[in-house]
Amino acid sequence: MGLRRAGTAIGKLHRFIAGTYQRRLYNRRLWNPLLPGLEAEIAHGLWRRAAESLHLPVARCGPLLTMGDAQGMCIRVMDHAVSIESVVAYYVCGDKVLTSTLLRDAGVSVPLGRSFSYAQADEAVRYALDMGRPCVTKPARGTGSSFGVSLDLKAEKEIRRGFASAALFCDEVMVEQYVPGNPYRFLVFRGKCLSVTRRDIAGIAGNGTDSIRALVESENSTRIRNYSWSPGQRVLMAIPTDPRAGETLARQGLSWDSVLEKGRGVAMYPQSEFQFGATYHEAMDEVHPRAIAAAELAARTTGAVLAGVDLLCPDPQSGEYCVNEVNTTPGIWLHYAMDRGGKDPLRSILVSELGAPAPDAALVAG
Repeated sequence: MGLRRAGTAIGKLHRFIAGTYQRRLYNRRLWNPLLPGLEAEIAHGLWRRAAESLHLPVARCGPLLTMGDAQGMCIRVMDHAVSIESVVAYYVCGDKVLTSTLLRDAGVSVPLGRSFSYAQADEAVRYALDMGRPCVTKPARGTGSSFGVSLDLKAEKEIRRGFASAALFCDEVMVEQYVPGNPYRFLVFRGKCLSVTRRDIAGIAGNGTDSIRALVESENSTRIRNYSWSPGQRVLMAIPTDPRAGETLARQGLSWDSVLEKGRGVAMYPQSEFQFGATYHEAMDEVHPRAIAAAELAARTTGAVLAGVDLLCPDPQSGEYCVNEVNTTPGIWLHYAMDRGGKDPLRSILVSELGAPAPDAALVAG
């Protein structure tokens, strides 16, 4: 009984500390509690649009979306989770240590690294410094949205801080070699890549007349504001206008009142995350076939049916890559933040799973 009470107390303490960490992120504008609900709403809207375009019946009950066919087959979406996914794959991909081991054994390139108990901070720091290159610290399991992840750590103090941050979320911490490169998300369904997106930090281009402030206001008028989205709206968050955006401009020798010459582009925020106005580009034709094959193999190896495979590619045309993560509840909306030219991955999935007739086969490809 004493051990059980102690375990319960430790669990409550962990949740309290993690909650405090999230509040600190919110206060620093690095996270917003409204974001998960917005992402789920967008995902539901995209699934519904794809189903209705195929004349499939759609029903919603609270957070549960159901799409079916005349034979009684159906796909259910609950927030980001999709019913076609394997529960085992969900747990496999949620364990970063296990996923890394499986991928390495399958011949997939992953970052060099290992895991440490939360009590092995000294050993972890020594390991990181012995690698002789910048490192990454992250919780070994149980988190998403980059919670507890620290990148490009070089000095001992940075590594210790990153380790402590990750240990707030899990009693095991991964220490990996930092791999520079462009981040790509591969959407893989049943071992076949349907879409590849490249993520870029928020930015704007000058027109020689308007101030940066006016340019951002004009761009944001077409983006998501106040964490509210409706079908037909662009799947892009507004470019932030908070103090960190001002600091980003200042580092480039600019201010909100600066007028850029026509065509000159500037970065507006230091992080390339969805909630910070990042832009996305379809990159299937940009990446090397070897990277696509690696993403497909990574999804098959983990047993994921619908996976978002994150790769880092220093040069997308060279074929060099490193698989960073495999997600079983991928952010579908990331693949709709650009003009897809009529191609719809969700239609492909519905046609495959439910045998729905495709009005236009060209629209379902890709």
